[in-house]
Amino acid sequence: MGAVLLRCLLVCVCALCVRATLPNQWTTACTTFMGSNDGACPVPKRYRAGMAIEAGRFLHIFGGTAGVVPRSDLWTYDTISEKWSLGASDWRENMTDWSLDVCDPRTNTVQPAPSIGPVVAPYTSGLLFVGGGQCGQSSGSWNSSAANNYWVYGRETQQWARTWTDVDKGRLPSTTNFTSVVHGHSLFMFGGVSTEDGSPKYSNDVWVIPQTTATGAQTPATAGAAIAAGRARLVVPSSNDRPPERCDHTAVVAGGQMLVFGGRNSQQVLDDLWAFDFGTTTWRKIEARGVGAPTKRFGHAAAVCRAAAPGMSDVVVVFGGHNGNIMLGSTVHAFSVGQETWLELEQSGDAPCKRKYSSMVCGPNGELWLFGGVDENGNVLNDLYRMF
Repeated sequence: MGAVLLRCLLVCVCALCVRATLPNQWTTACTTFMGSNDGACPVPKRYRAGMAIEAGRFLHIFGGTAGVVPRSDLWTYDTISEKWSLGASDWRENMTDWSLDVCDPRTNTVQPAPSIGPVVAPYTSGLLFVGGGQCGQSSGSWNSSAANNYWVYGRETQQWARTWTDVDKGRLPSTTNFTSVVHGHSLFMFGGVSTEDGSPKYSNDVWVIPQTTATGAQTPATAGAAIAAGRARLVVPSSNDRPPERCDHTAVVAGGQMLVFGGRNSQQVLDDLWAFDFGTTTWRKIEARGVGAPTKRFGHAAAVCRAAAPGMSDVVVVFGGHNGNIMLGSTVHAFSVGQETWLELEQSGDAPCKRKYSSMVCGPNGELWLFGGVDENGNVLNDLYRMF
């Protein structure tokens, strides 16, 4: 009894140090179609989709896959009106010459290439930065052409403008299952695995595509024209300390650094947490503290909930994944960036099932949004949950 009370006190104290409130109540915004359309999400089933919340209310979902073939449709959910809208159709509806490589940036002149695990990030109000990830062929082959293909999307105009392509800006490594984050309007990619030589080769490299801010841009066209994209380059850490090679990890930006958690390589499933400082290009391993540190996993989801008030800390939330033996998802873990302490969030309400490769973001009021993934029976999902 004393241990339980102490744990509760620790959680409460940590929660007060982190934010004014932490989410714990799950609700269902829409469900995966299981024989009835009542409350079903209109978004096709998928996993490893890109997701972002923009202007404090618009939830955008782009790309992903339900198997090998990737998608390039973009859907928007208005969290206030609770209405869905289709912003961009899938590439299959726009292709006219099927002899072309759908993963080649030169082919995709209307919208981004179909992409698995893309980055979706707010650029300015009404504009999204979209791209990256990897592109898969129906034959089962993979390449990274989608990773070299970046666009700006306008929510109100539903128009695309391409900002960067590797055709004349340099090739990126042909890896899959890496992560992409945006910091200062530049794109940073970490990790991944390559099978070009027939055997998996895992990476712990950081690549960057430097870009300048499109000041005053109001449309995708003006933003695309104003962005001065630099040549893709490998970031060489300024110290020898760096995380092990991995794929299927998560990476988020918080406190001026990229936080990388978990993943897997040929030897093990990981549970380590590393911080990459963008300014000094140094890595630092963060030793787990607290009573709620997540166990080893890959294919999990992570999101950053920003500090609710000055003096409080950003929080990184981790959910789901797989540990190599079983699917995870019965617990939600929160990491205080300022305190460098983990805690386990208490949950109530209609909680989502265990899953991997789902997408998760945090809204401006600290609410979590979780979409899609693959459940423990192999079913691909398209449900949307809110935790507040």
